[in-house]
Amino acid sequence: MSRPPDTPPPPWVWSWACALEGAQPAACTRVPSNDVNAVYRLDFGDRRLFLKIGPRLRPEHDRLRWLEGRMPAPRPLGFMAGGDADALLTSAVEGQGLASLSATLPPPVIITRLAAALRGLHATPTAGWPFGGDGPVLVHGDACLPNFLYVGDRLSGYIDVGDMALGEPEVDLAAAVWSLQYNLGPGRGLAFLREYGMADADEDDVERLRLRYEQQ
Repeated sequence: MSRPPDTPPPPWVWSWACALEGAQPAACTRVPSNDVNAVYRLDFGDRRLFLKIGPRLRPEHDRLRWLEGRMPAPRPLGFMAGGDADALLTSAVEGQGLASLSATLPPPVIITRLAAALRGLHATPTAGWPFGGDGPVLVHGDACLPNFLYVGDRLSGYIDVGDMALGEPEVDLAAAVWSLQYNLGPGRGLAFLREYGMADADEDDVERLRLRYEQQ
């Protein structure tokens, strides 16, 4: 993913974020994200925050609030709805995404960590989940490699959780298979499915899941 241009946040977002912190950051850097959102790293001395600007960020804010104390994730610090976009301010989470780590770690390590992150997520107790859904487990909703942060072999955070819901595990397995192929190249999906726990998976399952994600 190429580095985005260092365009500053819109003035209305900048003034809001500074007012929440009671100070201006010493540095503001735009960081890689998807084509829909703009994300900035704000450094306040020894305190680092992230500012996301984009459409429909209320679901992510609300899910981050629910996740507090349940799973490792950014802590939501503020939300503001705008005309064409929303703004979400969160704490920073230590670690690197699995997509970045794939440049230095061998594929089997990436596969093991991704499978562990999803097994843990899918085992999360869902009593009191207030956001609906029609499946048996908590699913990320966009289980691609950048959205799982690790420090060493420790999962340090789930990010970009705006599509989190109750659903079928295959929702996440499809995204994971697609992302492994995108980031690591073909031939990794079957090892991932078996590491996740699908002992009888075959290449037909891999292709079915990959196509499921592509056709969303």
